[in-house]
Amino acid sequence: METLEPRLLLDAAPVAVDDTYILQEDAGLSVDAQEVWKRVSPSNAEGLCAVGSDLYADLGASGLWKYDGVSFKRISAWDAQGLMGAGSVLYADFGGVSTGGRGLYKYEAGSWARINNNDAVEMAGVGANLYVEFEDLGLYQYDSTSFKRISRLNPEGMTVAGADLYVDFGDTGVSQYAGGVLKKVSTLNAEGLYGVGLNLYGDFGVAGGLQRYDGVRWTKKISLDAEGLVPVGSALYVDFGARGLYRYRGSVRANDIDL
Repeated sequence: METLEPRLLLDAAPVAVDDTYILQEDAGLSVDAQEVWKRVSPSNAEGLCAVGSDLYADLGASGLWKYDGVSFKRISAWDAQGLMGAGSVLYADFGGVSTGGRGLYKYEAGSWARINNNDAVEMAGVGANLYVEFEDLGLYQYDSTSFKRISRLNPEGMTVAGADLYVDFGDTGVSQYAGGVLKKVSTLNAEGLYGVGLNLYGDFGVAGGLQRYDGVRWTKKISLDAEGLVPVGSALYVDFGARGLYRYRGSVRANDIDL
């Protein structure tokens, strides 16, 4: 693992820790700092992950870099396949050892440690805990010390709402993992799950429409089939194809197609 000052740094001026980092294909990495655009790297990042006030950028063949708002430092020469933050720890998947990869690693207090040999297909962070889908092995929880299998089933998707993990198990339905208990909350097959604050939104396609789960009950919000959803702050933006792009915030649904 290398610690180097990269050639990609353009300026060393500090930026605020609550800046928004934006990945633009073939245009480098930029930061929106107090309404001023500043390019912090000309490299094309393959993935970004925030842990605390630090940004981690996967720059492909150039390795994995940490940006603290002032300067970049390469923390690994390896090409990561996936990144996830949980608590103050960065987790990086470098592929399964059995298929020529290096395994799943954690980066904590400036040091790397391999925690598993398997390929992490999908990861989610809830508080200080990491949740990992290992291919053909099921869903596991890692508490920074050891792994515990939560389910033998392999998820088709995961998201976080509040302090709870929600898992799409395909035809088996949607489950909530809270307080150490995995509980089924829907028998429907979700096309997508999205956490917005304390609420879970499930896209159940043509049959079920878009529904919200508040931790107790499901409420259908609209019967249309969503083509894409993105949570932003306390709002949910939904693409209904030819019908336009909508913003859903609380009980107010607004057509933002003209934005």
